[in-house]
Amino acid sequence: MSTLSIPIDPAIAALVATLDENERETYEERAAQREFSGGFQRQTAEALAWQDVLDLRQRRSSGNDAPAAAPTPSP
Repeated sequence: MSTLSIPIDPAIAALVATLDENERETYEERAAQREFSGGFQRQTAEALAWQDVLDLRQRRSSGNDAPAAAPTPSP
């Protein structure tokens, strides 16, 4: 069983607590990628990962599940 991290920002933590299992996995992966591979500070990586989840929800609700190819901003 994996251990989930708790976001630094309490507002992001409260939002992340509402995610389903798949969204939480996406959030965790994106935050980790941005922090460890992208060089972002953890709090920034978490905020950007939250935005990724929101973008994914928007694409799903509009019927477009294709992954976004939007560039990641530099740290």
